[in-house]
Amino acid sequence: SDWVGSFNRGIDTVCIEILLSKGIHASISKSDKFEFYYKDQSIVSELNSEHLEKIAKSKSFFRYVAGTAFYFYKFGGLKIKITKMDLPIGKGLASSATICALVATAYNKFYNLGYSPDDIMRFAFLGETLTGSKCGRGDQIGSYVGNGRVFKLVFNNENVTVTPIKIFKPFYFLIADVKGNKNTPIICNDLQKARKGTRLVDSNA
Repeated sequence: SDWVGSFNRGIDTVCIEILLSKGIHASISKSDKFEFYYKDQSIVSELNSEHLEKIAKSKSFFRYVAGTAFYFYKFGGLKIKITKMDLPIGKGLASSATICALVATAYNKFYNLGYSPDDIMRFAFLGETLTGSKCGRGDQIGSYVGNGRVFKLVFNNENVTVTPIKIFKPFYFLIADVKGNKNTPIICNDLQKARKGTRLVDSNA
């Protein structure tokens, strides 16, 4: 798992990530504040670290977008309005990481910041972890564009190497919604607590 990589010392953790055809689409425009709109819900924040961090560390529906904006607000304001979202929320398909990547990408494109997809992945990760989530660094692969693309991610401590994989035949997946409830931050927190103290063994030793 991607979150295990941060615990490893000299041992690589490898994940294979596949971009789905589901996602989040938005329009962006200039604003003197940070604004985010989704359906009938919205957030309007002043451009200061204290306000954005307070939202990020709250239970707000918009905590992830505020956490990511925390790292970009000095460039200026932005109005982001979700125009289409067919990625299910809270189903283990990286919706929180994807929304963080969207905010980072919006700032990058609107202000011509010149960040690479790897940079966007890092900012999305920082934005999500500012909320208190103990997520890994794999879900932010949505920073790379292209439905159906496959990547190999190698994690070691805080380093992540992303390599595209060429696929010669199609993969077919069946994704089922079992209508269960889950809380990803709690799951990640519990997994990491259990992982601490476990001695890692290098299979190549």
